Amino acid sequence: MGLRTALLVARWAALLVVTTGFVSAAAAFQPKAADHDQFARDVDRGAVDIVLIDSAESDALISAVTWSTGPFHWRTGPAAAVSVEVGEFKQRMHDKGVEVDIARDAPKLISWPSRAPGWVVSVLALVWLVTFLAMVSSTPRWANRWAWFWMFFVGQIGVLIYLLVEPEPLWRRAAGPGEVEMSPVEDDLPELVPDSRIRGGMGFIFAGAMGIAAGLLAGAVSWVLNHVLS
Repeated sequence: MGLRTALLVARWAALLVVTTGFVSAAAAFQPKAADHDQFARDVDRGAVDIVLIDSAESDALISAVTWSTGPFHWRTGPAAAVSVEVGEFKQRMHDKGVEVDIARDAPKLISWPSRAPGWVVSVLALVWLVTFLAMVSSTPRWANRWAWFWMFFVGQIGVLIYLLVEPEPLWRRAAGPGEVEMSPVEDDLPELVPDSRIRGGMGFIFAGAMGIAAGLLAGAVSWVLNHVLS
């Protein structure tokens, strides 16, 4: 396997991880409504990965919680027939081996991978970091580093777009036998035409548009996962 093929395989693998992570995080965007009996059954059968509550104050009362029964399934509803104190609820969940976390103010746009179960976050974070380091240590062709920086951090799905188009689109057919590819030496020659890549300012605008698109897409994905396929 040549270096070009190995890099192509690595990009496809990274893209698969990022896409899976996005879908997993998006699933929390519109959790399906359920009753407290459903929550109790899910906890008793050991199906709950994590429970999100609204307050960290031990004496605060909670009624509704959001819980995950897998990386792609989220539910929301009352934790019990009557409101219960946070401290007591956390102790109950601890006794059953269920992790409890604080649900920050729900973002209007998706904020991933913070809502995904832990193992998804860990794998996704590693791939995201490696991709980001590859971007800052190379010379991207579609946009410059500052533009990609904004698209990675503000655009939400910038890492996914980067894996698709840099250094060349994944859907572009590699040169076959008898076809001529630009050599590495030629590829490193100075450009004779003005740099037409997207720059930082336009990248920031693109990042804002990406963020809106990510939120809309997350809502659609979540609705399908939690209300159609579940």
